[in-house]
Amino acid sequence: MEKSIYSQRYQILVDLLVALRLEKGVSQIALAEALHITQSSVSKCERRERRLDVIEVHAWCEALGTPFLQVMQALEHKISAPSTPRKGREIGSKGSRSK
Repeated sequence: MEKSIYSQRYQILVDLLVALRLEKGVSQIALAEALHITQSSVSKCERRERRLDVIEVHAWCEALGTPFLQVMQALEHKISAPSTPRKGREIGSKGSRSK
C-alpha cells in the first residue's frame, strides 16, 4: 500500500488547503502564527514533505475560518469526480478493465 503522503488523495487535500489559504488571503506566516508553528512547518506541509493528521487539518480549517466538514465535503467531491485519475485500485472498486 502506498504511503498516504504520496497518494493522490492526500495531494488533493493539500491542494484544497493551499487554495483555501490563498483564497482567504492568508500568508504562510499568518497561518503559522495562528497555529503556533513555524512558517517553515506550514511550507513543508504544503510541499508534502510533512504529513498532516486529521487533528492538524481540523486546526488549519479553524485557523482559516472554514468549517472542517466543508473541506471534507470538497475533498470527497474532488476524489469522487470522474475526471480525477486514480492510481491503483481503490477500496470497493471492481477493478474492471476494458479489453
